[in-house]
Amino acid sequence: MEAYIEVSTTVEGHGNAAALARRIVGGGLAASIDISPAPGPRDGPRGGPREEARDGEPVWELTLVTTGSQAAAVERHIREAGGAGPIVRRPLPHRLGNRLGEHS
Repeated sequence: MEAYIEVSTTVEGHGNAAALARRIVGGGLAASIDISPAPGPRDGPRGGPREEARDGEPVWELTLVTTGSQAAAVERHIREAGGAGPIVRRPLPHRLGNRLGEHS
């Protein structure tokens, strides 16, 4: 059975984040992608303001689940889109991967 990987990054601007998500899903590299405002610095008990790019545009966090064999292609899409932050990969527990994609 193939391993599943969670991939996340940040992208400047909601429009850029949505366009990147459409390319990844449209390319069959992920079934779905979560897009949410990137958290800001954690200064106090309630956290700080949302993170912003240099031009003041809000930064958005993309999180998706893909297969281990497709993770490199996902990362390539992210890098080619430009304006993305660091790319973080996290392997998912084997039993969670079973629930995500082994329905055949």
